[in-house]
Amino acid sequence: MSERRRINRLEFWLALLIPAITIILIFTVWLGWFRISAIIAGESVHHWLSWLGVGFIGLYLPAYSILKRRYQHKLTILNRIHVFGSLLSFAAIAVHFTHQLTRPPEAFPALGTGIALIVALTISAITGFVLRFKLTGKWYKPWRWFHTTVILSFYIIAIIHILHGARIPGF
Repeated sequence: MSERRRINRLEFWLALLIPAITIILIFTVWLGWFRISAIIAGESVHHWLSWLGVGFIGLYLPAYSILKRRYQHKLTILNRIHVFGSLLSFAAIAVHFTHQLTRPPEAFPALGTGIALIVALTISAITGFVLRFKLTGKWYKPWRWFHTTVILSFYIIAIIHILHGARIPGF
């Protein structure tokens, strides 16, 4: 399939729409025009959204890696779940991160692992998008290797971030 036909597909434009809406949400949260400050079970909704995003990435991505080899006849649907689920997870985590950045100085969090997570997640979203829609040209293998490496980094950083947030000594 040619490059032109790939980007003319509805799936491409829907996948591009999610990061566009995410950027708008990030700016509206950053500017204070939109807040997700409701509390459910002792945690803010934006925190729960980030847990859902990390949960999807943490559970579906390894499952996807196994399922795509076992059920190749279902690859199209598995790929769509992977792409759109990951983009929605990115949106939820990015909104949570922006909420953290807008906290008042007396409640400002330590951002070390959070910054590392959002950078890894952003890079994985960009490389995943480029790979999914075959925008790499002849560089597919290096992009795939880089995408996989960044995702593995995300897992490691996420575990450290969760342990740090849970106030486990040493983290």
